Amino acid sequence: MKNNELRKEADYVCVYAFKDEEVETAFDRDGRFNDKIFQKHCVLSLDFKGRAKKGKDLVDKVKQQKNLINNLQLQKFFREEYDKSVQSFSEVYKIKQLMRLSDSVCQIRVGGSARGTGFLLFNRFILTNAHVVKDFVNPHTHTLSQTLTAVFNYEVVRSKTINIHAKSDLIAYRYEKDEKLMFHDYALLELEAAPNNCTELLTCYKHGPSPNSGGIYIVGHPDCGVKKMDICFIIGEENQLKSINKHRSENVSCPYVSWQCWPNLYKNQITYNSCFFHGSSGSPVFDAHGNLIGMHSGGFDYKEGERTRSVIEFSYPMQPIMESIITQVKTKSDIIKLLKNEKFKHIQENFDLGEIEDTCGANMPVKEEQQTEVEEELQTEVEEMDTK
Repeated sequence: MKNNELRKEADYVCVYAFKDEEVETAFDRDGRFNDKIFQKHCVLSLDFKGRAKKGKDLVDKVKQQKNLINNLQLQKFFREEYDKSVQSFSEVYKIKQLMRLSDSVCQIRVGGSARGTGFLLFNRFILTNAHVVKDFVNPHTHTLSQTLTAVFNYEVVRSKTINIHAKSDLIAYRYEKDEKLMFHDYALLELEAAPNNCTELLTCYKHGPSPNSGGIYIVGHPDCGVKKMDICFIIGEENQLKSINKHRSENVSCPYVSWQCWPNLYKNQITYNSCFFHGSSGSPVFDAHGNLIGMHSGGFDYKEGERTRSVIEFSYPMQPIMESIITQVKTKSDIIKLLKNEKFKHIQENFDLGEIEDTCGANMPVKEEQQTEVEEELQTEVEEMDTK
């Protein structure tokens, strides 16, 4: 490599070539290699053949699985699959469904300043990233040192919004890497009241392993601005390095950032290319069918003049988040009761909620009959005062 620093960072690199272009020509045009590489034909030939064999094995596997006879059928298959993925985003009923779900997305503010994005998970509890709020969290008591506000309906500048404060006690919180090389970055906050006419996005939760392909929708507040939506496609784990290398080769202004990304991608991340940068952490991620599959959490960005660019972005899948949340709230009988509601049957079927203790939780809303009794007692007191 001509650049000694890049050689220290990279074990191998990806070089792109035009169709029918010779390998030596592509290497020469790439510009990152010194002349010595063209004297090592055996190394170059072996590496090329090894990669070509992997590509051929993949093609043969697809042909076998899909009963494709020749390359013409293979090309038609990939074209049809791509077309179906793109068309799935243009169906009107899906757009309407997404617009309804987007009402549950809010901006997280502290002292009037935007910090990130969150969304209504269930009842009056919102989910966001731990790193959005961690500067205001007491690590010992898991309480907030400042007032956080969930701002709904911020879709146009100076629009009429619904602002609801969060209570100081965090319901569930985790910001750490575990022994399985999975990173956890979430905070479950309780609002003082539930927002009206908002879908509890936990009802859209889809249980199962993280998808490795397909289209997704992200709804949030990028750049700390109004609510926006981005449509993008998942980059499978096997294609992550290829995508990073592609961005590196096409953007000479990021000589090292791509190599910093690769070792920092965790096993429980869904990766993709998105225009959602700062302020969008905590945004819900939906698949092409409107199922909640993850929470957008970050990316590897850099500056290109005045413009912010990013090599690759990622979200954390909902299944590990839900498993961790339920572990933390099992002692909170009030919350477990909410999760045992009929509308969350899929949660009860896939997670162990445990037995509800016969205690009165501090978070449990007053039951209707209790509320009626309180109102009657107050009315009696008022009548007694009037007769005196």
